[in-house]
Amino acid sequence: MLATISGNALVAPASGIATTAAYSGVALPSVCKRFETTAAWSAGDNTGSLGMITNPHGLGLITDITTGSLHVIITPAKIDIGIYAGSLNVLRTISFAQQMQKDGTIYQNIYEVDGDEMSYSLWDGTEGAVSHADILAYNGQFVTVEHFRNTALGTLPVFHSAFASVL
Repeated sequence: MLATISGNALVAPASGIATTAAYSGVALPSVCKRFETTAAWSAGDNTGSLGMITNPHGLGLITDITTGSLHVIITPAKIDIGIYAGSLNVLRTISFAQQMQKDGTIYQNIYEVDGDEMSYSLWDGTEGAVSHADILAYNGQFVTVEHFRNTALGTLPVFHSAFASVL
């Protein structure tokens, strides 16, 4: 499924099947050092998540992001930072004291990668960092944004912006 620009947001339409994923990506000139998102959920979205994924392998094939990549998975209740190499190994879960509202409110999250450490600054004021050797190994110049949902019901969350930088 392809995501499209609609109403100043990157959206993916409902597919009507149990699992829906849409991917959009960009190849940076060198390793990604910073990425940030602004995202929103709607009232009908009860199972959706958004992902920011970097990898050193390539862009365009699902194996590029499943054979070794750095994942940040965003839901209204939490953010998981992890490494995906065949399955997701969650390095840190950050649960919000209050969930993001499902009313179109736009939330911003910022992540910076320096070697084997990823720092984060989240919409609710939470800041911190997580370190792991695989962050260095699986971060890369290829950046993918993902819309994901586990059921055929509801709407997918939307990206109002997704920014990636080598600086």
